[in-house]
Amino acid sequence: MKSILILGGCGYIGSELFLILDGLGYSVSTIDLELNGNYVNPNNVRQDVSDITAKDLEEYDVIINFAAHSSVAMANNRKREALEDGIVNFFDLLQKVGSKKFIYASSSSVYNGLTQTEANEESDSFNVSNLYDLTKLFADKLAKLYSDRFYALRFGTVCGHSPNLRTDVMINKMVHSAINEGKIVIYNKNINRPILGIRDLCNAVRCLIERDGEPGFYNLASLNATIMEIGNSVAEIMDVPLVDMGETDTYDFKISSDKFCRTYDFEFREDIRSIVEDIKQNWDAKQQGVRI
Repeated sequence: MKSILILGGCGYIGSELFLILDGLGYSVSTIDLELNGNYVNPNNVRQDVSDITAKDLEEYDVIINFAAHSSVAMANNRKREALEDGIVNFFDLLQKVGSKKFIYASSSSVYNGLTQTEANEESDSFNVSNLYDLTKLFADKLAKLYSDRFYALRFGTVCGHSPNLRTDVMINKMVHSAINEGKIVIYNKNINRPILGIRDLCNAVRCLIERDGEPGFYNLASLNATIMEIGNSVAEIMDVPLVDMGETDTYDFKISSDKFCRTYDFEFREDIRSIVEDIKQNWDAKQQGVRI
């Protein structure tokens, strides 16, 4: 089995991926500062990505980088740090990874504003409107210039249960609100948003680990839907009212994942119901002191 290193392996996505790969028998290591805790790997190495050396990476077949600012708000609150982590440290990491298979988290938010059609990887109509998007787009350009084996994953909004759960992302936030406030509040009901179930994400990464498809950029989304469609579905499942609070300035776009599906013969299996029910089941189990 291949030896894998997950940078940011104790975070929201990394911790779920660690459990899945470890359960499949892979040799999986993590490096994570544990700023949001560590619920999966007692052998995690607490180290900043910038301190990693090329020698540290020699034993691994695949390097997965999920260590970066994970939201627009986080990047805006730490602008210089976001630039250093997302661009300078990313460039340095590319040099250290060398010819190894390198999988990393990009973002589909670089396609903001493409609403008439589903944006594909050939699109060059990028609408970067904040520092977070800028670091993602610039990192993509660096990867294309300096790596022959990079796999840039342009995620939709990632939702679903994880040992290190985020409650500030779309469906997760709605379920959390339904449980704690007895209602779901939405804004911008008519805008489009791609959603990526975390199980689909982890299975997609597993495909990349196991198979040698063409390097490059890949969009990943389980579905595209409007905020109203998502809100109505979650409200119905959770049996709570949906409250429309009007319009604000935010992302609006759709993406196509056809390239990934064709290349890896992959099928996205998650939908809004499966994501909601997984979060709710784990929440209910936690309240009862049961680990599932």
